[in-house]
Amino acid sequence: MNNYKDFLNSSIINDAVLEFDDIGKKEFIEKYGFEDEELFIEQDNYKYPLIPLVASKLEEDILREFLEEPQEEIISFFKTLNIDVIKSSESQKKPGKHGQKWTTDDRKYLDELWNENYLIEDIADVLERSHFSIVCQLVFRKQVNLSKILSQTSNDENIQRAVDFYVSERPQLVDVENDYVVASREKIKEAKSQVSEDKKTDKAVIRNFSNNLQRMVYEILGYPEEDLSGREIRNLLVFVKAIANLFPSEERDVFFTVNPQNGGEQKTFQEAALELDISEYKTKQLYGYALKKLQLLLPEADTELKNNTWIQVDSHTKFQMFFNNTAFTVPQVLIDPMEFPPNLSTIEDLKLPESIQNKLKNKGIFTVSQLEGKRYPDLRFGYDLDEQTSQEVVVAVQYYLKKN
Repeated sequence: MNNYKDFLNSSIINDAVLEFDDIGKKEFIEKYGFEDEELFIEQDNYKYPLIPLVASKLEEDILREFLEEPQEEIISFFKTLNIDVIKSSESQKKPGKHGQKWTTDDRKYLDELWNENYLIEDIADVLERSHFSIVCQLVFRKQVNLSKILSQTSNDENIQRAVDFYVSERPQLVDVENDYVVASREKIKEAKSQVSEDKKTDKAVIRNFSNNLQRMVYEILGYPEEDLSGREIRNLLVFVKAIANLFPSEERDVFFTVNPQNGGEQKTFQEAALELDISEYKTKQLYGYALKKLQLLLPEADTELKNNTWIQVDSHTKFQMFFNNTAFTVPQVLIDPMEFPPNLSTIEDLKLPESIQNKLKNKGIFTVSQLEGKRYPDLRFGYDLDEQTSQEVVVAVQYYLKKN
């Protein structure tokens, strides 16, 4: 019988890494059909998912054998090849059944474990669900009082999350008064008083721009009063292009159709819609999404190119950046989608269903930074999101921030 150890060696794995770098993470995983969340190869401070690399080099029958091999055996084998394999932290991974519908068997098993007074964290591990998901089931199906939930919860973060949910959605089941409950009530008051509308007023633009790309940079930055030099704009255009490369392709295509990369005049939404063969409404919507993300993310970025190893530009672009004239174009930029700074993450990185992403966008939420530190009451009452959406977003943000 063939064995994967007879086929894999350091040279083959290096070839797979080169291919991964060449075509990019998304395309590589789509091509080979695997995305490993537990084992990674680390080379030159980059982490490459192991199973897609191996899948690109093994025939189906040998790959099947590899996938059945215990992780420790795989790690030991790669050590013999002088290749470092690292395991992601268990606390960083979403539970195996996260986001899946609860089955009759799931609920029956939950009832058995609950009746035996297991900690909710232990129940969550067994059922491959989040603590928050277990709490929601116990509330909806059994109307369990908060005091009982707290008596079977050991983690402070889980306690506060459960209390937030109870005080927000099921105050009649809050049968205990403690610091967590008081803090949650205060958070709800704060969230309800939050002004969700954007207070910014459009500034009157009285300056003249040399070309549209110069105007575009000023628009992204909120039309700052101080002048930007040609060098500064060229540098910012590198980051505009790099950050836009993190967006869904349809948003990026619309943005750079309306704002031609060669520095040509800005196109109307109607003109861009005809060119892209999509509706004018869709064009305007996607452009708004891309612009809002850039307005939120560009000010957060460290715009010193030497500090951003995830961005690569060619020698011609580097040479052009010394010029101070106003003949601007958008440069060619390559990015490493696995190594971009976490503060540039968008809501697409949370891997939420598209329907929930759309709800967030309709509330003006486009980046993970906007959700960082937000608790259930903030989402429910500050952004007026529905109960189900608030639940899913709380859990998705929790795991994403732990992982990154």
